[in-house]
Amino acid sequence: MALPTNAFTTYDAVGIREDLADLISNISPVDTMFYSSLGEAGASNTKVEWQIDSLANAASNAHLEGDNESPEAISPTTRVYNYTQIQKKVFNISNTEEAVKKAGRKSEVNYQTAKKSKELARDVEYAFLQESFASPEQGSESVARKMKGILNWISTNSVNANSNSLTQAMFDECIQDIYTSGGGPSFTAYAHPIQIAKIADFPNASSKNYRMMVEQGKLPAYVDVYVNNFGTVQIKVHRLMPNNQILIVTDPYKGKRGTLRNTHRQKLGITGDNQTWVIRVEHTLRNLNEAGCGKIYGLATS
Repeated sequence: MALPTNAFTTYDAVGIREDLADLISNISPVDTMFYSSLGEAGASNTKVEWQIDSLANAASNAHLEGDNESPEAISPTTRVYNYTQIQKKVFNISNTEEAVKKAGRKSEVNYQTAKKSKELARDVEYAFLQESFASPEQGSESVARKMKGILNWISTNSVNANSNSLTQAMFDECIQDIYTSGGGPSFTAYAHPIQIAKIADFPNASSKNYRMMVEQGKLPAYVDVYVNNFGTVQIKVHRLMPNNQILIVTDPYKGKRGTLRNTHRQKLGITGDNQTWVIRVEHTLRNLNEAGCGKIYGLATS
């Protein structure tokens, strides 16, 4: 059928209110599971220092009755440090944009604050995991200070996969090394989705964890709790982990947050018909004993 002559349709109309939903979906994940797992130890300077120590190895200990005491040699503690890192997000909104009626949000400033805060949270997690590949950087007036993230601290319990795919033997070796160094028996492993799939393919992984996963309503093909001779490992999938590494930590060795300045929003000085805002935090990873953590690196990613 054809339209009647001179029919007025939406194709001719001017001024129709656009159908823009008053809800803006944001599917970008905010993954701060490692950062959020850390306790707060505070910071009072841009350089934070702490000491680490370890017990002497167990040995035979038998002495004569009535023997005179001879002092044993004492090993000093090791003094280590990290630097605070300033992280921020800055955005500018024109006063007109803030004033007009908008779909999906009443205030552009508040909407961007929420969005930029989530972006900053992801940057924070990245820094605490893998910032500074060599050593903490003191910085200068022209170079930013940088903390050393946990993956770059770990050297004692470090398993090199040499570009091979993850195996159960590698995973067990790293856990055993941590246990021997004093960690465990409760561990948490953070891995990229690529490596999570490899863990699920461990021989007998499903049968070892079948009862626990059924109780949790999980399918046997998905492993979120791994048990071996040295303890129980919570398996956590983490989008921000490097896809060729796995981090394994145990309390209390995984460290603390050292916050010099808490996350805050600040409106900067007016320079025109606009508003400039900054969301800023200054903090670092501290109180870490790397010997109580471990990593598997150099993993194949296919």
